[in-house]
Amino acid sequence: MSTLRSLLAPAPAPATLRACLGPRLWLAAALAWAAGAGLRFTELGVFLTDSFLSGGERMLATHDGYAFLAGAQGTSRYLLDPLARALALLHGVTGIALGDLGFWLPPLVAALAALPVCLAAARAGRPEAGAVAGLVAASCYGFFIRSRIGFLDTDMVSLFFLGSVAAGLYVWLVPQCRAGWLPGRDADSGPGLALHSAIAGGALLGLLALGSVRFYVSSRPLLLAMIWGMGALGLLLARPGRRTGLLLGLAALVGTMEHGWIGLGVALAVAGAARVRPGAVRAHHLGAVAGCVALTVFAATALLPRAQSAWTLLLLYLDPSGVEVGQGQIRPGLALASVISTVRETAGVDWATLPLLAGGGVWMFWLGLAGYALAVVRRPLLLAFAPLLGLALASLWLGVRFTMYGGAALGLGLGLLAADLAALATRRTALRLGVQGALLIACLTALYLPMRGLPPQRVLLPGFAQTLRDLDAVAAPDAVLWQWWDYGYAAQYYARRDTFGDGGRHSGGWLYPLALAHASTSPAQAAGIIAWTGADLARQVRMQKIAGREPYPPAPLEYFSVDPVAGLAEMGGAAADAFVERMAAQRPALPGPLPEQYFIVAWDNMPYLGILSSLGNRSLDTGASWGGKSSAVPGATLDLARGALRAPTGQTAALAGLTLVEQDGTVRTLDWLRPGAPYAVVNRRTGESYVMEARVYNSMAVRMLLGAPREFEPYFTLVVDRAPWCRAYRVN
Repeated sequence: MSTLRSLLAPAPAPATLRACLGPRLWLAAALAWAAGAGLRFTELGVFLTDSFLSGGERMLATHDGYAFLAGAQGTSRYLLDPLARALALLHGVTGIALGDLGFWLPPLVAALAALPVCLAAARAGRPEAGAVAGLVAASCYGFFIRSRIGFLDTDMVSLFFLGSVAAGLYVWLVPQCRAGWLPGRDADSGPGLALHSAIAGGALLGLLALGSVRFYVSSRPLLLAMIWGMGALGLLLARPGRRTGLLLGLAALVGTMEHGWIGLGVALAVAGAARVRPGAVRAHHLGAVAGCVALTVFAATALLPRAQSAWTLLLLYLDPSGVEVGQGQIRPGLALASVISTVRETAGVDWATLPLLAGGGVWMFWLGLAGYALAVVRRPLLLAFAPLLGLALASLWLGVRFTMYGGAALGLGLGLLAADLAALATRRTALRLGVQGALLIACLTALYLPMRGLPPQRVLLPGFAQTLRDLDAVAAPDAVLWQWWDYGYAAQYYARRDTFGDGGRHSGGWLYPLALAHASTSPAQAAGIIAWTGADLARQVRMQKIAGREPYPPAPLEYFSVDPVAGLAEMGGAAADAFVERMAAQRPALPGPLPEQYFIVAWDNMPYLGILSSLGNRSLDTGASWGGKSSAVPGATLDLARGALRAPTGQTAALAGLTLVEQDGTVRTLDWLRPGAPYAVVNRRTGESYVMEARVYNSMAVRMLLGAPREFEPYFTLVVDRAPWCRAYRVN
């Protein structure tokens, strides 16, 4: 009974932060970082093949990574993004190719997520727990699969910043609050935090929060929940005489986060005044009143305006319907498709998978969850990490990407649980360190096992990348490339040209023309929608220049805010449908001069043919879709004599037609007179097989890639031919 009472009793932290910054903290941090990076580099061998090379540099494994590479070289609107600027700086200093930097950095940077968790464990009085806590935080499976080799993205730094703010709030609040939930003799022991230090500490946390928002703007709602929640908890648990410092510190935090250098300057000025004349700041509760007023103002100017956008984003993830509902995306008269339903990371996680993704394994998840609950009982301020855990649990509805945040809280729970139990069992340091060492090995093993079979990933095939590089030497400087939006950033990097659609321009207005060009069975209609939309966008840019508007950001490629379906919206849905239908028979009159437009079809689109068909064959008036279906058939065998495709399950499909890619890359087409039967595309070189309906088989995405280019010559001119992997056509 006494053991249980001791385990549930408040756990006083070390008297000062300086007392935490000892050798055990640095050893734990080094071990956690090395283990997290080492886990990722264990799969290095599968990435070191020539299939991951393009132009002598490594290719990336995530679409968004190319946005930052292109930004670093000045060919995307992300050139002012902090990550792009950091890449440009590293490239300039080291001379390492941008693609190679993007390939090697993620494992090294992602493992830094362990460091703030190690600091929190040390401030909790258990620095030895940091190695396990940091490892789980930096390497839980949901985070690992988003920060592997080549997975350049803000995800690799966002967890570090969010964890740093959570750990910073905990470290900042400990000397200002009692140790337990209820007042007691032990809970109020230890020195407090000077008034000027409380304010300066809040400003420093504001800088961390500002860095998080700059690197990953979508982190703002989570940060605000974390800051305001911990602010309320801190005021509830504040020690006598500390609420003034808490209120002014919170005002400094939010002011710096929301107003940058101005807020920081004001916060430091107040901290300086508090250092020189602390009594004057505290007089008649002046500081407390000022803090309350500042927080009220910031809540009105910062928190409330963000609530609507956060709520809108939440609705999009919770209800990925077929029609856009986001703010600014509803167009009168046009029923536009939503991209959210096509993004795989928005798919919810089930309870069976959640422990692996969020915690690294079943036993790690449940022990970590129990340990974190116990840690919060003993150390209430560790609730700073609760929003991260809550987001991971909400992945059941919000999508798999949010599981990456759970490891911070679960790792702390696991490490502190082992450390607290070991401390109750023995006072021998060697034994307590031995417990953590054994747990570290067990966690490493558990984390490594599911990672062994992961296949290497790249977002596009080398033939696609080389086609884009070839276009760099062919296309005019103001040319626009039309490839599926997933590959927009890669095109901006390799071809150094603007693209129609990318990872930030994939709302319904961008989706429809792009999908129609791929899904149409008429080359005239595909060329018509590209030409008419391209000319309309050029017209909008000219009008903005005449009005004196400047492009933003100041990139070599000019970027203006344009609406790709402005002309269609002016017609209204029914008239727009009729207008688009007429394009198959008659080229529309263009609304102005047309810059060069290039249409790029690639084998990389094969898995998405059904989605392309559904999005492109759509009524702008009613939203009804008549797209065709397409399915991959892994392990299928082909019977050419009978014209049939047999699945491993034994099901056999008699085909109406077949396009066959041979081992040497040659393409041949076979037909059988079977009305209503499906068609197939089979690639013997890659072992892929796809069965599809006639509408998909006859779409431009398939025919212009694998068919005879002369069929499309009145409307398109082939300029780069790397069939069967990729082709690029100029619109005539």
